[in-house]
Amino acid sequence: MHNDQLIELWLQAQRSDQTRENYAIQIGKLTKFLKDKPFAEIELGDLQRFQKHLKTTVTRNGKGYAPKTQQSIIVAIKSFFSFASEEGHIGANPAMIQANGAEKSA
Repeated sequence: MHNDQLIELWLQAQRSDQTRENYAIQIGKLTKFLKDKPFAEIELGDLQRFQKHLKTTVTRNGKGYAPKTQQSIIVAIKSFFSFASEEGHIGANPAMIQANGAEKSA
């Protein structure tokens, strides 16, 4: 399944219009950063690089993302990968893998 299709399925599963809008923006940041790399190929290292990128990005207002904004982006990404994994669209959830390779308990 293509990234766009999987994102659309995930967004449709959200109850709130506001959540769908926010999540679409947040996951778009990840797909842009990873240059549309297929989600099934994304690994922990990709997500760690993205998280580091969030900490160093300068936004349009000339400042970086606030810690709460960074956290909301990470929450959306974790939600997406949990959905994709639980629905069988990807293998292991890269957002749940610890640096030692073991899966975190939910």
